[in-house]
Amino acid sequence: PKLQESIPKLQEYMPKLQECIPKLQEYIPKLQESIPKLQESIPKLQESMQKLQEYIPKLQENMPKLQESIPKLQESIPKLQEYMLKLQESIPKLQECIPKLQESIPKLQEYIPKLQECIPKLQETIPKLQEHMPKLQEPKINIVRKVNKYMK
Repeated sequence: PKLQESIPKLQEYMPKLQECIPKLQEYIPKLQESIPKLQESIPKLQESMQKLQEYIPKLQENMPKLQESIPKLQESIPKLQEYMLKLQESIPKLQECIPKLQESIPKLQEYIPKLQECIPKLQETIPKLQEHMPKLQEPKINIVRKVNKYMK
């Protein structure tokens, strides 16, 4: 009796099943095509799994350090934001200075040869100054003594 009951239901589903058969037949070659690709990817997946498994203990080891650093990072955020604001404020000032700097470059370039001329002269006078330094220091002491005597 149960079989007899199911026959009309089966007959009802038959056209739907027949409709599905061509779609399934169309899909089968695509599935067959994808099987080698899937088989190729299995070792890569296994390799990735192994790397992940190796990485997990390292992560677990580093977790306390990471958790420890989170509050420090959170603390530094307002300071960084403050710094960013200061930087943003300074940009217009810097932009203001640029033309002045550009103006001064030719003047500076003018001075370079003059400075280069002075360097050898300065190099000549340095040893002379060093030679005279002790003599220059001695009179100061004498002058201070004379001033002190005079003041008394």
